[in-house]
Amino acid sequence: MRWINMQDNTRRRGFRPAALERNSLFQRLEPWSFARLLEQEAEWLLQKAFPVWAEYGDPLTRLIWLRMCHSLLIETGATLEDSWKLMNPEGEAHLFCRYMPDGLRAVVGLTGGRGGRQVQVHLAELVYFELRRQRSRQDSTGDKPFTFMDVMREEYVHTPDVERQDTTAEGLTQTAAAIASSWKPSLREQLSAEETWRLPMPRTTS
Repeated sequence: MRWINMQDNTRRRGFRPAALERNSLFQRLEPWSFARLLEQEAEWLLQKAFPVWAEYGDPLTRLIWLRMCHSLLIETGATLEDSWKLMNPEGEAHLFCRYMPDGLRAVVGLTGGRGGRQVQVHLAELVYFELRRQRSRQDSTGDKPFTFMDVMREEYVHTPDVERQDTTAEGLTQTAAAIASSWKPSLREQLSAEETWRLPMPRTTS
């Protein structure tokens, strides 16, 4: 997998990773190492989004939600690539890893955008951001805003075992794909913004 220079084409001053030979913060990923990193990212996401089940859940419950986090990462990555290429016919997606204060992070590099735009997507952070982003149901104005994270927790707790959706690997993948697909409008809106050079965008302080 070749290295992609993640310099953007904007005139903002700020940190941008240099090429690999000049900056060891970014490393190229081979398929086998990405699979291992994805397991670590799924564990990170489980701890952040579902800490009770991560720490106190029985082994089966923990395994189910770890698989769900793993599937969400994969399906979100696929949704990102599809959305980017639909918006940019010459667009490409590449996998990297980057050392962060809390460990090694998986990064999806989106290149080939209009005007040479490039976007760095920190995959696990983006999934966590989308899970806890407030939404409203389009068919009702009276309902309170909700987050996927809260809905998933509530449904798992209050739904009887025999009525739960398929918790096999295939069933979890299908559920994760449906969730990630519902994020397409949000992802496209963020990716289409000219000021977006990273997802999720860092918070700015005044």
